[in-house]
Amino acid sequence: MTISKIEHFDKLTADAEAALTDCDTRTLQGGLASNEQAKYELYHNVGSICAQKVRTVLAELAVPYLSHDIPIVAEPWPTYHPDYVKLRIAGSRGQDFVSGHTGSSSTSKYGFDPTVVPTFIDCEAENIVIDSQRICRYIDSQIGQSTLRPAALVTEIDAQTAIVDDIPNIALSFGTHPGVDPRPPSIRKYADGAMPRKLKALKKVRGIYSSNETIVRAIEAKMVKEQAAVDFLEDADFMNGVLARTANLIGTLESALASATTDWLCSDSYTMADLFWGINLYRLKKLGMGYLWDPEAYPHERAVYRYNVRAYAERLAERPSFRHAVADWGVAFN
Repeated sequence: MTISKIEHFDKLTADAEAALTDCDTRTLQGGLASNEQAKYELYHNVGSICAQKVRTVLAELAVPYLSHDIPIVAEPWPTYHPDYVKLRIAGSRGQDFVSGHTGSSSTSKYGFDPTVVPTFIDCEAENIVIDSQRICRYIDSQIGQSTLRPAALVTEIDAQTAIVDDIPNIALSFGTHPGVDPRPPSIRKYADGAMPRKLKALKKVRGIYSSNETIVRAIEAKMVKEQAAVDFLEDADFMNGVLARTANLIGTLESALASATTDWLCSDSYTMADLFWGINLYRLKKLGMGYLWDPEAYPHERAVYRYNVRAYAERLAERPSFRHAVADWGVAFN
């Protein structure tokens, strides 16, 4: 399928790069040489679980790219800058803005957030891609022969990545867990008051750019999303529902692995389904939620032993691409 070029691509990318220069940690990845023009660029954050998926796909497929690692829940709030917002709006290709929040970051289900990462740039094709699922599929389609999402397994793989994409990671990370909260103190400190801080920064941006209708609409959509999060993240009933839903998903994964005939979920080879699950199981472990499959290592009142998930998570954590792109990338909310 031919994808049309993004209009004003050069200006959009140049403006975003210039706007974020002071807070952009740039590195060459995948063997990209310093004197080589990058075909691909990625705006991301060390701790963003959506960005971790994209980085791992790039690492698994050994794709060279220019990395732009930027802050997301801290000053100077680069993802709220109008030039970055415009970049993502162009990449959305008319998709509706996000209109609420359920604790998940799934773009396909809940709409397009114009102020987050990851954002993927294809410099040769003059294309901008947003949403981690779309980006991962796009990258895999560009290498000539799909290896993480082979045609014969697309339906099965996509069903699994959709499940992972809809895990309520935002709520699990930023919400107060009823009863014994297993999140480490460092993560609780990071999460405490994050949504009100976001709203304060968003109001400031809206005031500065009040004459720009497009930016105001984008910022106000984000404000609706963050206000919804403020309203539910301290709600014990909501959070109990989130925890039950997550436990059910891990239970379903246990059943699928128990019936699998190989080490992997969809075939005898590692696929994008395994890649997505590996990153989310690691995130759950970092949130202290390894009790969902390993009570011995993570004692908790909600603990359940799931042997197959435990072994699967250990296999996935040994993958070199995962080690490079997630476990060893950095420490922020990791």
